[in-house]
Amino acid sequence: MKYPVHAYADAFLSLIEEHPEKKSEIVKGFARTLQASGDAENVDKIIACVEEKMARKEGRAKIKIYSARILPDALVQKIKNAFGKDALVSHVIAPEIIAGVKIVVNDEIMIDATLKKKLELITK
Repeated sequence: MKYPVHAYADAFLSLIEEHPEKKSEIVKGFARTLQASGDAENVDKIIACVEEKMARKEGRAKIKIYSARILPDALVQKIKNAFGKDALVSHVIAPEIIAGVKIVVNDEIMIDATLKKKLELITK
């Protein structure tokens, strides 16, 4: 990447904040910039960073749910509802945890009910 993800996110948010009436033009220009810099393939990472920064600024919870496999949508929705409908939720597949879930809220581990963690505790 030509620039770090957070640099793109900060630049985008700064432009939107300074010129809210020009959102459409800013988005189009930003897309052209990413294409020209060769970083368009990282647009998902940049968007995720923008969402996280916006959520933090607005005081919304940022929740990451780690599981070894895809969780049912109903379970993900229950977790999201527990933290408020405006919470920013992402689901990360992490096969190394073997089984169970780990929930991280605002970059702090809140629940670690994974088999990996239980095995670590047993073997200490």
